[in-house]
Amino acid sequence: MMASGNYLYASVDFTKGQNFSISGIDNIEQAYNRDFFEYNAETKTYKFIGESGKWDVYYSLEYNYIWINKMTDVAPATYWIIGHGFSSSPTWNSAFNSIGWDLNDVKQLAYMRLVEPNKYQATVYLSDQHDWGGFDIQIFSNRTWDAQFAVFSNDLFTGDSSGVSAAGGSMADLVGGEGFTPGYYRITLDVSDGLNKSKVDFKRLP
Repeated sequence: MMASGNYLYASVDFTKGQNFSISGIDNIEQAYNRDFFEYNAETKTYKFIGESGKWDVYYSLEYNYIWINKMTDVAPATYWIIGHGFSSSPTWNSAFNSIGWDLNDVKQLAYMRLVEPNKYQATVYLSDQHDWGGFDIQIFSNRTWDAQFAVFSNDLFTGDSSGVSAAGGSMADLVGGEGFTPGYYRITLDVSDGLNKSKVDFKRLP
């Protein structure tokens, strides 16, 4: 990987189902991306579970995390989580408390991988510690402020959604409130009925 701004970067050809090892990263069990890799603790190897192709790979020494995405992708190939009070890293870093709503910095974005037709997944840490009052996220069709965005309704939430609610004038925000437990969540977006009736499943991971 080569230095690129605050990250190490490489464009990598992955094959779905490919097994490999990762070297040169301390505490790799924390750093690997759960949306794209499955980890075998016995063999200490990883399996790529995304679609075959060339992917952008970013690694931060400061935050010890690997981001994987295709920065040029737009819906329906992906949707993007934008906002504040969240991170793709499975652990929260106090430096995240004062950042957010950025369209270009990978640590402030989450790429939602297409897992089934009309269903997208991203695993993110949702915090209640942000300087602006916990997490507030939206889901965009591309990385521009003119993107289309998902619209939510509390009755279309499933899973570990206690304390999470739809907010904002257009109900396009997901926010945490009373009863919300901060932690690492796998978020699945279902747009089968259209963006205006987005279904969201939350699964809190260890």
